[in-house]
Amino acid sequence: MALQANFYTTQGNDCSTFVLTNSTGDYSALNNPGGFGTPNPDVADILTCTADITLPDGTVFTDVVCTLPSVGTETEFDATDFSLTGDLPEGVWTINFKMTDTSGYFYTIQKSILFYCSVQCCLDKAIADIELSTDCTDCNTKKIDTVDLINTLILAAVYAAQCNKPKKAQKLLDNAIFICNQRNCNC
Repeated sequence: MALQANFYTTQGNDCSTFVLTNSTGDYSALNNPGGFGTPNPDVADILTCTADITLPDGTVFTDVVCTLPSVGTETEFDATDFSLTGDLPEGVWTINFKMTDTSGYFYTIQKSILFYCSVQCCLDKAIADIELSTDCTDCNTKKIDTVDLINTLILAAVYAAQCNKPKKAQKLLDNAIFICNQRNCNC
């Protein structure tokens, strides 16, 4: 099996950063036949590691340089890397991760990633707003239902993005944003 590039991203807690992590891993005939090492190219054979990143508004940043790959290599990006100020834009980002090796072979993988920092803030505030008595006889079920709905919309949007269904992910996120706007979360 040939080398199979892979990565994942993690949204920063500060809403202005994210980390792109190369998760291609080391070759293992049983557990990771697409990893680095014989019979596939070694990490040392990789000449370039870049990403083309498309923001939710369609703005594209091409050939964003990543740290050359090794197991678990992380490259942190922040808003200034994209000439943005403040928080990174929420919504579905498309990241095309690319590596080129010494023989000129090109490895690529594209993923849809969901950024939803203010919606997470809204969910956190909605959870904190729930007041429970010891036996929950006076629980405000409307608040609990709102928390459940926002959380479900976020999870569904994340999974849709992971399954490369960016339009569905964006629609789900938009619904969560609508509910948060109705709550005046100020996130």
